[in-house]
Amino acid sequence: MMAYYPYRAVPQRAIPDNVNVMVAEGGPWSQVNPEQLARENDEIKAWVKKLGRKVWLWNYANKHGSRAMPGIPAPTPRAVGKYYQSQAPYIFVMYMESESDRFLYFYLNYYIQCKIAWDNSVDYLALLDEHYRLMFGPAAGPMRKIMERFEDIWLKQISGRTIDTALGPISAVPSDYDLWHSIYTPEVLAAIVADFDQAASLTTAGSLENRRVALFRREYLDHLQQAARNYLDQTSAIRGLRFRIPDGSIRLRPFKPDPTRPEMVGTTVQGELNADNLVIFFDCQEPLFADTVAKVRQHDDRDIWRDNSVEIFLNPSGDRKRYYQLIINSAGSLSDIRYEKIGRTAQDDYSWDSDAAVSVSKTDTGFQVRVSIPRRALPDLQEDGLPANFCRSRILGSSTTHHTLYIWSQFARGFHDLENFGTMGPGGKEIIFDGAFDQVPFQKSSGRHWGFTENGIFKGWVTSPQDPAVFSCELDEQVYFSLPRSMRISASKAPGASIGQTLTGMLKPDTRYLISAQIKLENVVKLKPSAAGFCINLWDTANRWFPQHNWLSGTMDWTHLSFVHTTPPEIAPNSKSYLNVRLMNCSGTAWIDDVSVEEIP
Repeated sequence: MMAYYPYRAVPQRAIPDNVNVMVAEGGPWSQVNPEQLARENDEIKAWVKKLGRKVWLWNYANKHGSRAMPGIPAPTPRAVGKYYQSQAPYIFVMYMESESDRFLYFYLNYYIQCKIAWDNSVDYLALLDEHYRLMFGPAAGPMRKIMERFEDIWLKQISGRTIDTALGPISAVPSDYDLWHSIYTPEVLAAIVADFDQAASLTTAGSLENRRVALFRREYLDHLQQAARNYLDQTSAIRGLRFRIPDGSIRLRPFKPDPTRPEMVGTTVQGELNADNLVIFFDCQEPLFADTVAKVRQHDDRDIWRDNSVEIFLNPSGDRKRYYQLIINSAGSLSDIRYEKIGRTAQDDYSWDSDAAVSVSKTDTGFQVRVSIPRRALPDLQEDGLPANFCRSRILGSSTTHHTLYIWSQFARGFHDLENFGTMGPGGKEIIFDGAFDQVPFQKSSGRHWGFTENGIFKGWVTSPQDPAVFSCELDEQVYFSLPRSMRISASKAPGASIGQTLTGMLKPDTRYLISAQIKLENVVKLKPSAAGFCINLWDTANRWFPQHNWLSGTMDWTHLSFVHTTPPEIAPNSKSYLNVRLMNCSGTAWIDDVSVEEIP
């Protein structure tokens, strides 16, 4: 018989001698949570006491369900050795359920498990020493460091991660955002690359040890790096940041927002690619135009960056190697430069001439800049989309409370961070109304509608009747990604909060859509172990969830989420469809801005 939920409690009645009991417990990976481990061990000992003999153990050291995480290594041989050696007095056999996307992730787990099964008193640490020495020879040191790093990360930051909730601590593997922004950060990945490089350098080219290092690099590092790339692609965190032309627009936000400089202004950018030119149009709010600093300069003056100005960055070929910069100050002067990326730096070439036509005009709210760049100046122009970035330097003569630098791509670590530019190109029809919350600033008297009625049909955002004790949805003019406001969603208990739009009759069958939004979270705490956190919910013919797994929680600054979804081959005409942005089974606050559902080729 098996002691497994809901029949895991030790019964009062006697158990016959010919019945063996298999006890299901978390197992080796529970050791990072002392309270959980104690509960599991107490249950095992209670069954042993009841039976008067050892039990059969079933454990779960597996990459399954929310722990599937393709490409994330999970070797834990030290944990396996310590656990099964400690259980030897209580068990006569063990089964370690161990689903995994790659066999080599668990080969050392199996090795140590089997050695201890054969000899309960074996020194498993000495076995690991021997293994690394025989397997990798002179590279044993760095290879052991790599494998133990993987084990520590998996146990302490992924599988064994717990968070405190109103219902007490619950197990919660990290969201994709946390995995790549807080755990396997670029710095951690670079350190692992360096360790593999060192291991390879310690072996003789072509030797058995050298080929084994290469095998592990291929099986562990390559797939880890691919998983990191997949995250960026699947969420479209960078390349999914799109500037749709000619009918779309983007807004610039402060680069590295500084709370000590609360004064911000709006900057909107539009674009058009016609037969002859790429035209970029900036509309810049500037209530202190008389205080701006800019002077008429010679073409390609290298000091133009000191002026009140806007900047255009273009990578026409899409290779993310050669790119072009145009700086236009508010006095109408232009500098244009070509760059070639060399490693992490770039070499400038001021001899390039964009031959752009530039005009700057004063407006009642600030100033506007129009730049028309001949296509002939942009070789290998990718009409279906090219990496681009747009920036502004707000330079005033006296004010010190304003944000000086503004940028489009929130992923860019600087204006020239080509790897993290967004994409500018043609796009399909936008079907979300007022995704930036800037067209309808008022709330209808119902207290749950933001929009208006046209031909008897409501157009806009709607939420369920609000109970302040459960959740609230409000426009927020203090916290936003782009001016003038965002939507703030707050929840205090399960099931949470949501706001959405009806899309009935708008979704086409067998069509690709780009679903995206800017989100910001504050103290979002999951109140249930599953189906909890921030997510985007689309209904076409069934519920679709984005992200599909591991919904977001915690606290994070503005983050761009983007997902590509293909609708089913058949959608009945006028069948119901909708998009909801949700805080599911959690407490906390989320802000949303620039919500979009766009048809894409």
